[in-house]
Amino acid sequence: MSEVGREIDVQLVDPNQYDFVAFECKDHARPIDVPLIEAFSTKLIDVGAQRGAMVSNSGYTEGALTMASKLGIDTLALVDTGDVAVKTRVAATTLVRDLYVQGIWVGLTADVARPTHADELILINRRGRERPASHVVQDAWSKRQVPHSRGDHPLPLVKWGFREWRTLESHGAIPGLDLWVRIAERCHVGGLGVRNSQGLYNVHTGTYETRSFITEGPGPNTTDDWTELTSEEADALENAGGVSIAIGVSSVAGARVERRVES
Repeated sequence: MSEVGREIDVQLVDPNQYDFVAFECKDHARPIDVPLIEAFSTKLIDVGAQRGAMVSNSGYTEGALTMASKLGIDTLALVDTGDVAVKTRVAATTLVRDLYVQGIWVGLTADVARPTHADELILINRRGRERPASHVVQDAWSKRQVPHSRGDHPLPLVKWGFREWRTLESHGAIPGLDLWVRIAERCHVGGLGVRNSQGLYNVHTGTYETRSFITEGPGPNTTDDWTELTSEEADALENAGGVSIAIGVSSVAGARVERRVES
């Protein structure tokens, strides 16, 4: 120990063990470099601090982060979204999972011409009212009568009151026509800016400690520049705790009709 008086910016004392954590706060024009980390380490030894953390408003060099990790010093950045003098801004890692109707598949028992687009298939209910199959699917999707989960789902047309179907070239009774919808998913991961928050960001671990925060709301084009994931990759990311926020949305895409062959 150097026996030279040392100035510590903040000391957090544990009254039960008489140990304390020392914080060194820096507001420099340039990122903190190795010499300041080494000097802080020496100071911690001199004052007998059990742990040390440096708080920088200008970031850290890669060398400083490496040295701090070896010396057991936490490298932190102050976050205060209400203070323009505080430079660090954080974003919440956000996963957006968008379920949508990818297509409508038709199976006909009769050997008749099949429609090539959803709007060509008309469903007729017991009162004689006609509706395009695509509109029926969209309404069922909005009312959650179609499972909001990936996969192929049969539609209970008889249960919904439909008795007949027709196209420009053919017509028939229900049953005799089977209708499925295929639900697919688009997944994107990216960052939403944090607002109304104060806390400490750990540069080394990439974690943010705060009492509360509000994120910017995602807009219609928010995910355009985000990373696209498969559903399996999104599942793995969520299971690993790699996201701060998971947003599930449901949208209706332009549906198409294809022949589905049943054994």
